[in-house]
Amino acid sequence: PAAPQPQAVAGQPVALVATEEVWLRIDDAGGGPAVFQGTMTPGQTLQILATAQRPILRTGRPQVLRIQVGGRDLGPLEPVERTVSDVSLRAEDIAARLQAGTVAAPAPAPTAR
Repeated sequence: PAAPQPQAVAGQPVALVATEEVWLRIDDAGGGPAVFQGTMTPGQTLQILATAQRPILRTGRPQVLRIQVGGRDLGPLEPVERTVSDVSLRAEDIAARLQAGTVAAPAPAPTAR
């Protein structure tokens, strides 16, 4: 599937879905306390609040966090385990990362034979 255009998804809701246990921290780069800090369990979904002006993520296991924008699964945040920080969680920034190839595209659905 083609990556969404950043301007087409601007302002849409963003969620993270854990496929394995993962620690993460989300700060609002606009200031204030952490939006979220803790461990997500497999299957847990975290909605990024629309009130966060510039939500940024830090985690050491981005490959186990699937990104959803407007309810559409865009795949894992990163394809391999490594520490990432200052990753914007705004819908348009995620779409731009996907277009640039920094986010793995979701696997195609299996076809019937």
